Amino acid sequence: MLKPNWFDEAFCETMDKATAEGVLREVAESPRIIAALKEALAEHDKHAGQHGWAGPSRTQVVRRALAEVLDSEN
Repeated sequence: MLKPNWFDEAFCETMDKATAEGVLREVAESPRIIAALKEALAEHDKHAGQHGWAGPSRTQVVRRALAEVLDSEN
């Protein structure tokens, strides 16, 4: 079992009790996650209009940012 991180501790709910709806609600309402997604998308949009830039799609940016913030220790 993985050591609980900030997300686990913030919501004090084990995966044994968590529902899909509950987890999605927690993700959607987390100021930390919202801030990380806004920052990642702003950075993406800043570069997206530059000539010759072939970066990730917005969907890929969201997935990566969400994974990074959920996996962070604190």
